Amino acid sequence: MQDHPDYFVNRVLGGPKRWSKQIELMNAVRCHPYTIAKSCHGVGKTFSLADIVIWFLQCFRPSKVLTLAPTYRQVETILWGEIRAKVQSAKVPLGGDLLQTRWNMGPDHYALGMSPRVDNTDDDQGTRLQGHHAKYVLVIFDEAAGIIPILWETKEALLSGGFARFLAVGNPTSATAPFGREWKSGRAHKISIDLWDSPNFVANGVTSLTKLEALTEAKLDRMTLPVPQLSTPRWAWNELKRWGKNTAYFHVRVEGKFPTVSKDDLISLDWLEACLGTDPGGAGDDYDCVMGVDVARYGDSSNVILVLKNRILVHKECYTGQDTTYTAGLVCKRLREFECDAVIIDADGIGAGVYDQVATQVGDGMKCVPIEYHGGAAAQDPQRYMNQRSQAWWHAREIIQRGGVRLVDEGDLFHQLSAIKYRWSVGEQIVVERKEEMRKRGLPSPDEADALVMALWGLTEGEVGTGAMLEQVELGPERASARTPWFKRIRLGQ
Repeated sequence: MQDHPDYFVNRVLGGPKRWSKQIELMNAVRCHPYTIAKSCHGVGKTFSLADIVIWFLQCFRPSKVLTLAPTYRQVETILWGEIRAKVQSAKVPLGGDLLQTRWNMGPDHYALGMSPRVDNTDDDQGTRLQGHHAKYVLVIFDEAAGIIPILWETKEALLSGGFARFLAVGNPTSATAPFGREWKSGRAHKISIDLWDSPNFVANGVTSLTKLEALTEAKLDRMTLPVPQLSTPRWAWNELKRWGKNTAYFHVRVEGKFPTVSKDDLISLDWLEACLGTDPGGAGDDYDCVMGVDVARYGDSSNVILVLKNRILVHKECYTGQDTTYTAGLVCKRLREFECDAVIIDADGIGAGVYDQVATQVGDGMKCVPIEYHGGAAAQDPQRYMNQRSQAWWHAREIIQRGGVRLVDEGDLFHQLSAIKYRWSVGEQIVVERKEEMRKRGLPSPDEADALVMALWGLTEGEVGTGAMLEQVELGPERASARTPWFKRIRLGQ
């Protein structure tokens, strides 16, 4: 069955019929030493990778299969969770000793799931890939756009044998990261897993962006879904209405295209992807644990409570329809739960009520500094920034760009962060787009992003930006050299 992976998965693993691109992926591993596949969201790529791991390990003996993903959660829960489920439901016993992220078939015959360790240096990361040589070798990069560069380099030693295969699958978040560069190189066999080719779209004739734009609620209600587990036209239509066809997130997640980067984008999607498995450091921060609170003002807005601990996003919750007393009580509950050192609250509008209530309670058994945030207030460096919001968002941009925070791509956080625009005023001040301006572009309020920005804003004091960053945005070296310390904390009572 080495030459017929689709026959193997149908006869041995069973389950739903694989669609064309899933079969193409399997055959690519059979025929090509080096394969790169860029993919949109929700087309069954993890399901396919599990098929490929099991087929290769069962049909090539002795073999070693290594799967890598940016985080251990992606390895253990997502890909290896799928592998374990398929092995348990297989039509015939597949043998071996199946653990959480390892499947032992013999001394030199196994599959192993790995992820970068944040406490390892680049040299240590590369060392972990050494020694896995066998007659047959398969290396898989899952969510490949987030795999750190050193692993792209050191994997080559594993592919030096006679029958060695490499497969990288991921969302095309950056054309300049290793995944994007390999896609553009002539080395790889390339596969594009497009939404328009997937079963739920083909069955309903939605085979292009133009046809998606022409859909109506009535047409969506009449659609059939051959594979309900995969992305649906309704999902794509909702994403189109919500984010627009010209946003990076829509290009990457829905269309499966490398994003078109605009010079007025404040935070790029590839920076955010790089923050998924980063070691954020945090030495020198005033506070180990900070909370950002964005208080809803409009009917379609959400209250958001977000917690960073040692620069790692450890908690985020969003809710609507509650008054300020409820929000203040919940904030205090979370402050105790996470033992926060500081809480930054959007104190404009109705947020002032939340801030006042929290400020009166934090002294009751909690050593926590409450900090007011006023986006429309004057910036600490008014020569460079239009207002506090612009300064705080630029501060967040710098931290994210250098990988100074570890994030989780859940909810709308990455959508919102990558959708924000900025511009320059007549006086050469940085002006970050306001929520009202985003609404005019048809985008929702960036509540989750604002909560993160506030948490980062309250994280540390002192000079955060660099002259290099200013030169990058073409202010010129003469102004970069003249910059002054700009980020100072506003504390209660100070």
